[in-house]
Amino acid sequence: MRRSTIYMVLLAVMIVTLACGPFGSTPTPAPIPTQAPLPTLPPAPTLVPPTLPPIPTVAPTLPKPTVPPTQPPLPTQPPKPTATVVPVKPTEPPVGSGKVVKPDDMEVIAIPGGKFQMGRSPKDSIASPDEDPMHTIEVSAFLIDKTEVTVRMYTLCVKAGACKEPISPNAADIKNYFYDPAYQNYPVVNIRWDDAKAYCEWAGRRLPTEAEWERAARGDDIRIFPWGADDPNTNFLNFNYLRRAPVQVGSYPKGASPYGVLDMAGNVWEWVFDYYLDDYYKQSPVVNPQGPASTFRGEARVFRGGAWDSAEQQVRVSKRGFGKAFDKKNPDGAVTYSSNLGFRCAMSQK
Repeated sequence: MRRSTIYMVLLAVMIVTLACGPFGSTPTPAPIPTQAPLPTLPPAPTLVPPTLPPIPTVAPTLPKPTVPPTQPPLPTQPPKPTATVVPVKPTEPPVGSGKVVKPDDMEVIAIPGGKFQMGRSPKDSIASPDEDPMHTIEVSAFLIDKTEVTVRMYTLCVKAGACKEPISPNAADIKNYFYDPAYQNYPVVNIRWDDAKAYCEWAGRRLPTEAEWERAARGDDIRIFPWGADDPNTNFLNFNYLRRAPVQVGSYPKGASPYGVLDMAGNVWEWVFDYYLDDYYKQSPVVNPQGPASTFRGEARVFRGGAWDSAEQQVRVSKRGFGKAFDKKNPDGAVTYSSNLGFRCAMSQK
């Protein structure tokens, strides 16, 4: 037993020796190699770089350079010069336009220059011989009073000392027509040609020529009446004793001419600048005629338009009438004035 026990102890020692190695060695450091796996740490840094690449993707949003394409429209601005309507010459206001002028506050209407047919219309069967022949006339642009000169306006000239009072203050059956405030906007009447001329000059205007008057009344066609072809009636004018006296100016807007000039038929006859000759149209200049240089009837001057006591034949745009102005060679001679006779003024384009 003793010997077997010794063998067993020796065997145990040998087993321990084989398991632990010889005495004096340092086997514990051997486990250090197990730390070699540390090289696996590098993957950590690789995680950061992958997250950075997305940053460049922000750049695509910068293509706001696409905005410039929206600016090419700027070249469309050059049309502005072409868009400007051909300017109307300062001397030629728009056709039919009106403006108020001093010193009488009259509204004047722009009449365009150009050619028109003057005299008897081929459609007119009741014209007088002195309206023949119809002929082509050219006039320069001008302005003409929208209505006849009123009592109020003429009174201003009288107060300024530039005009004489009418020969009579009455008009038809109306007493004190010139002085009664109720008639301030009615046409002034009982005016001689020289009085009308003096007023227009005081107002900075002039009497219209016969050609200008007919141009303003007729326009570019060959109408018989200012409003057109319809027969005269109370919608268009004061005539044929219907009112038995003058009426307020502008009372018949339906009777306006093509340019908007009022009262060119009926109400009162209107003095114009020209001397009268019954055959003047056979010798008239074709551009801006001013009337004959003289007249065989002393100082006979033309008046136009008909009046409140005129029949249909006398209110046509081509109808010509005449009366006598003051004649220096015959100062005691008759001078024409009437309660059915007034005037309007005109002015050249400046």
